[in-house]
Amino acid sequence: MAQSAPAQFTRVDSLRGYLFPERSCYDVIYYDMDIAIDPSRKSLHGSVGMTYRVVEEFNRMQIDLYDNWEVHSITQDNRQLSFTREGNALFVEFDEYFVPGNVKTITTTYSGQPREAENAPWDGGFVWSQDEYGSPWIGVACEGEGASLWWPCKDHLSDEPDSVQIRVTVPNGLMAVCNGRLRKTELDDLHSSYTWFVGNPINTYNVTVNIAGYVHFSDTFSGVNGALSLDYFVLRRNLIKAQKQFEQVKPMLECFEKYFGPYPFYEDGYKLIETPYLGMEHQSAIAYGNRYQAGYQGMDLSGTGFDYIIIHESGHEWFGNSISAADLAELWIHESFTTYAEAIYIECLYGYWEARKYLRAQRSNISNKRPIVGPRGVACNSLEETDMYYKGAWMLHSLRGTVNNDTLWFDVLLDFCQTFYHRITNTEEVIRFFCDRSGMNLEPIFRHYLYSPKQPMFEYKLKRKRDEVEVSYRWADVASDFNMPVEVGYSYSSVQLHRLYPTTTWQSLTMPSSQIEGIIVDAGKFYVKQKKL
Repeated sequence: MAQSAPAQFTRVDSLRGYLFPERSCYDVIYYDMDIAIDPSRKSLHGSVGMTYRVVEEFNRMQIDLYDNWEVHSITQDNRQLSFTREGNALFVEFDEYFVPGNVKTITTTYSGQPREAENAPWDGGFVWSQDEYGSPWIGVACEGEGASLWWPCKDHLSDEPDSVQIRVTVPNGLMAVCNGRLRKTELDDLHSSYTWFVGNPINTYNVTVNIAGYVHFSDTFSGVNGALSLDYFVLRRNLIKAQKQFEQVKPMLECFEKYFGPYPFYEDGYKLIETPYLGMEHQSAIAYGNRYQAGYQGMDLSGTGFDYIIIHESGHEWFGNSISAADLAELWIHESFTTYAEAIYIECLYGYWEARKYLRAQRSNISNKRPIVGPRGVACNSLEETDMYYKGAWMLHSLRGTVNNDTLWFDVLLDFCQTFYHRITNTEEVIRFFCDRSGMNLEPIFRHYLYSPKQPMFEYKLKRKRDEVEVSYRWADVASDFNMPVEVGYSYSSVQLHRLYPTTTWQSLTMPSSQIEGIIVDAGKFYVKQKKL
């Protein structure tokens, strides 16, 4: 069902976040990018050809490009087209109607200085830095602000091209590393051009360019689908550090392929590229900026020494890059599953209890201030909201506790990755899949954690009667159909847990007073609070 753009947001928010007819009328098949970057001027000029298929009849279309760029021309079929600008959108006018099934290529030529990021990757844009020799070191991250901050495209998560070619020209002595496979390198007296090709569907914010005087080393992973190339591009001074730190890649890939199925982009390879910002899940070209430290910038919640950026951003190859959300409001599909994948990685290598310990360490990052799923149809959902990471991961861990059958749970998770391989999806479809595949009604649990900012409250009271204790319990701060079980201990020292099935109405059981000291919820298995009344 189509949703109207929310009134409380601006027209600019809606133009990028909502599928108005000028955008829904066409489906992008292929982008051909040809850009030149001048580090001395922090400028870019180039052209982008967008091949598209007509979905609905139209004579006017929207292309997205931030308004700081100068657009020199827009052409199709060797004809100059007229266009108008509204905010960060270009509206192209045609003197004829195109009918469904038509395939056309429209080319935009443009130039200017891209937006500079103040705090990448949370604040999108280019990062202009230098290596230890004073040579340019450049990267771009644009998940929140969108790819249209640096190249013209249909900047909406619901439309991924089948493939992309990226040709980048830079001054000699520098290397441009992008997504996919390097097809061609061209040199003249002053410049070097690198042509990369992505042979898989890719969302626009994942298209990237990295520029530096990189050194390259490589390896091969023997995976489920055969030999996967591993390529690493790092600053020269960090080569030895990188060779040691990146040894984590193979065990990580082995774990993730075990639980989530084959790495989704064998055709495009796997790359880690050192960047002047922390990191980003650019498909097949992961940005790495953790400075070869354990954990997250040296803060190791797991105690295992794993590099957060390697593990987390690589997890996005399955969740976010292969399985993609259709709307920015639903980025939990990217971040919740990927954060949960960190715990699965730890469980794979170090065992279940270490994974639980890691999840417990993340709980303090949950704010419970607003719902995980944001407003749809607008382009202003913040990447700084941590609940789609940590609360979302705890939601999935609580669902595992609800299913209470690890064989079934991991079968469902694997089936999810295979069923939605290279697919764009939404919250409702994901929930329906987990319910159908598990054979359980998990929808009320999903709905609560995704749409309510409140943590489920397990309330209980004890009433002593001579040699017995009446234990009464219920759920609070949840909808009436909330159906998650909980496991509790009745003794502060007991390791035996008992599964209860609370509802929002009081239930009671009676126990000998000698067997109960109080109630302790297993907070390592379910994300709930408890309260004695």
